[in-house]
Amino acid sequence: MTQESSVPPQRKRGSKRKVFEGEEFSSTQGGYLPHELQCVLNALNLLLMPHMREVGVNIAQFRALQVIAVLQPLSIGELSRTIVIEHSVVSRIINQLVQRNLVEKIKRKSNARIVDVSLTPAGEELIAYIQPLAFAIQADALSVLDQHERKKFTEMMARIFKHITAPGYAGVLETM
Repeated sequence: MTQESSVPPQRKRGSKRKVFEGEEFSSTQGGYLPHELQCVLNALNLLLMPHMREVGVNIAQFRALQVIAVLQPLSIGELSRTIVIEHSVVSRIINQLVQRNLVEKIKRKSNARIVDVSLTPAGEELIAYIQPLAFAIQADALSVLDQHERKKFTEMMARIFKHITAPGYAGVLETM
């Protein structure tokens, strides 16, 4: 294949974009669902960032703190699976939170090889401050949907997540 033939042809301004086989929706972001979701996520996080900077946490740390607050105590492995971040990265996040006295690690009594994490009083205080701000931003973003649409959106997101995180799921790429 020549250099010229590997470069996609330029579209004329105002021309309709190409619709690819299997594409079910289109948008200004290109139509690829992960990109669409990442754009929404980034926009929401940008709104919350000034408040997180104020308390000295980043997005990944906040995500971990949120889940720990609801499910504590839980192991680092359980946390990793829940927030869908690699175990080694979650371990680093937890170590940072331990250094800041926001989280404590405790060896599980039934199996000393497993380390559970829980919020400290300082971690509880931080979540009590930032969580309502995050939920207010979320509520405002979802305010463009009516109650039925919000419920349906939440149900659909949960169903997609459950599907793609099911044990043994490899998706369509396994058959290609």
